[in-house]
Amino acid sequence: MYASKHAGRMSASRQLKESLLTILTAHDPDVVAHCRVVADRAEALARTLALPHTEREAVRLAAELHEVGQMYSPWASAPLGARIVAVADAYDGSAAALRAGDRFDPAVLDALETASVPFVLS
Repeated sequence: MYASKHAGRMSASRQLKESLLTILTAHDPDVVAHCRVVADRAEALARTLALPHTEREAVRLAAELHEVGQMYSPWASAPLGARIVAVADAYDGSAAALRAGDRFDPAVLDALETASVPFVLS
């Protein structure tokens, strides 16, 4: 009975995410497609780095919403999830190009090169 009662309900975080993506779509439909690509990349990186399921979900959510106010700061000593999103967002087909300078976490870049999910240009 409880399972069927809750089956149709969306979690509060999912409702918020969908609302924000709807606003983004109205503003710029291409941005939502970009956010989904970044979310796929970030989730693959989080999986490669063996993050627990709940942390992978949080990374994916942050990636899906990263264009909403740029919710992360990859240049600060932010949590690992934020660094994953930063690399997934900046990826342009060559992890080697991302290694120039010290903007991104080297461990996340290593994971990018060994990720089991292929990355494609957005």
